[in-house]
Amino acid sequence: MSEETDTITIDDKEYSLDDLSDECKTEIQSLQFLITSGAGADSIILTQDVAAIDIIITTTGAAYTAALADSITGAVVTTGGTNVDIDLSDVELTAAITDLVLAGDAATSVSATNTGVAANVTAAYDMAGAATAIWLNVSGTYAASTDVETALEIGGARALTTNGVFAAADAFLITYSDGTDAFLAHVSTTAGAGNDSTFAAYDLVVTNMLKFVGLTDVTTVHADLFDIVA
Repeated sequence: MSEETDTITIDDKEYSLDDLSDECKTEIQSLQFLITSGAGADSIILTQDVAAIDIIITTTGAAYTAALADSITGAVVTTGGTNVDIDLSDVELTAAITDLVLAGDAATSVSATNTGVAANVTAAYDMAGAATAIWLNVSGTYAASTDVETALEIGGARALTTNGVFAAADAFLITYSDGTDAFLAHVSTTAGAGNDSTFAAYDLVVTNMLKFVGLTDVTTVHADLFDIVA
């Protein structure tokens, strides 16, 4: 009985990997893939032997919700790894959001030209600490999104002090983990908050947008993991 060999199909022609040169195999392993998710909750699995800078464009054509959240397995979240594009228009279709602002500066709206900048939140945190941050990596383990809300509000373990005035229905982005997987989420404020103040209890609403399967420590997320697109 002949032993089955791995193959790859390029332009409708099938090649046996055993017949390819080592140089060709190396080039295939380093291929960069561009993946665009569609409406609904997609499962994206990256399984290459050698990690490349894969680009994933997330778009739902509707507001990002937990029910429509894409799931990504095998993402490389360290420097030079996976890049995920977030559709600004879909974020702002959310009924509870009027304006997506920088996580470091409530006076500046996020635009489709913003590229990755992040800040780690490991205790109570002043959002002015990284004024250009697009999102915050919130350390710790949170069983549910409501637990993250409590942590970020007044008296919480990761209570935020605002940089600029948050109007009602402003929102910013965070990552957090439940101890098994990690999530990119938007955080909207119901009543808003003044400059250099904390968010009131029960004010924030955390909504998951993406799941990163198997990621348990969001402080390992590299600064260019997320970009904003129109």
